[in-house]
Amino acid sequence: MNKKIVIIEDDKMIREMIAEYLEKKNFEVKVSNNGVDGLRLIKEIKPDLIILDLILPEKDGYTLLEEKKEDDEIKNIPVLLLSNLTDSSALDKAMGLGITYHMLKSNHELSEITDKINSILN
Repeated sequence: MNKKIVIIEDDKMIREMIAEYLEKKNFEVKVSNNGVDGLRLIKEIKPDLIILDLILPEKDGYTLLEEKKEDDEIKNIPVLLLSNLTDSSALDKAMGLGITYHMLKSNHELSEITDKINSILN
């Protein structure tokens, strides 16, 4: 059975590029462009992994992480934070809210993101 991933990213080009790449690598992928719909998808699908941006419309990534942390059914799902934020206090806050790993969007190829996903899931 294919691993399920939810991508929550407001940049359409990035969201579609990652989703298409992961689908070719045999992941089952669902996408959202905002935090409200993204959290709904997580609760509905209960994916094996979440790829999350912090800066999102309707509900930011921090709020989503806080709400995820309080829900016993989804709180242990690993989160790969994929963001261009480099502010250490922002990243510390995200780490405190339970992200599994952080990667800078601009510094990593799709193959590197996939390698990290595989290492988190295995």
